[in-house]
Amino acid sequence: MDFAARREVSLVCGRSGSGKSTFVLRYLLNAPGVACRFVFDPEEEVAARLRVTPARKPEELEAAVPSGWVVFDPSTMFPGAPDRAFRFFCAWAFEVSSRGPGRKVLVVDEAWRYSDPSSIPEELALAVNTGRKRGLSVMLSTQRPHRLHGDLVAEVTELVGFQVTDPLALQALRRLGVNPEELQSLPLGRWIAWNLAAPGRLAGRLF
Repeated sequence: MDFAARREVSLVCGRSGSGKSTFVLRYLLNAPGVACRFVFDPEEEVAARLRVTPARKPEELEAAVPSGWVVFDPSTMFPGAPDRAFRFFCAWAFEVSSRGPGRKVLVVDEAWRYSDPSSIPEELALAVNTGRKRGLSVMLSTQRPHRLHGDLVAEVTELVGFQVTDPLALQALRRLGVNPEELQSLPLGRWIAWNLAAPGRLAGRLF
């Protein structure tokens, strides 16, 4: 346990085709010092892009941990129950993160699908609020930041924005204290990142 570690919750947002999914994968592939990546992948999109076999059973999840990549397809263990699957995976990743040192990352695409306007899953809240003690950071990717629960958005420490044009999405990002209007005219593949914990700003491009 590292009780002095700081919270790391990254929000990557942008319209479909803007580059956010490619950014997340490149980050996971290239970020230094990551001991394990936990990816909730109900549509097997990440598994296909990385050309890895997804874990579908408890023993496959455990076997994947030493590789540093756990890509979970919940269809076998939780057929027709994505909410239960998501809660299980968040709790499992949280528990595994306490087993050893090093940084870990829990990756969730469109987290609003697994919550409602009044609450977020306790398992996700635990990872967001106390995962830092176990070296666990959280990366959220979405086209619709305005549909994320307010308590979840309030914990975000870093925003990476690709092209965003939806007025509701822009309004939600504005509440984070940034100027989201810059994102409206971004060419596809370009991004702007804001450090919300210690004010700073970067910009870059994927292609």
